[in-house]
Amino acid sequence: MNASLIIEAIGQNTVSLCTLHRRRMDSIIPGLGELVLGDESQFKRWGVWEITENRARELHARMDYSNANSKGSRGIMACYVLEGGKRYLVKSPVSWRRVDKYVCHVNEAGNIVRE
Repeated sequence: MNASLIIEAIGQNTVSLCTLHRRRMDSIIPGLGELVLGDESQFKRWGVWEITENRARELHARMDYSNANSKGSRGIMACYVLEGGKRYLVKSPVSWRRVDKYVCHVNEAGNIVRE
């Protein structure tokens, strides 16, 4: 059974701008963007990772911009499809300063259950 999880991508505009500037710097000197700005994971405060025996794999989200504000800092929703029988690590921002981090799975009824 599958379930859908929707998380607000607070600060998506910062992640997008940093990715743009990092790619511009990398076009000048390869590796410069990573050196100056760092990795995307330093700015990204949300996400879902599938937990396997020895690693975690980040899932791709469908982004919904229909309720976003003009800057793109609030109202952008990241939609994930979670499959049953697997464990997931979820980072979901509650506010600008607080992030809710938990492990969950999908039960047989299709509900997301925190562990």
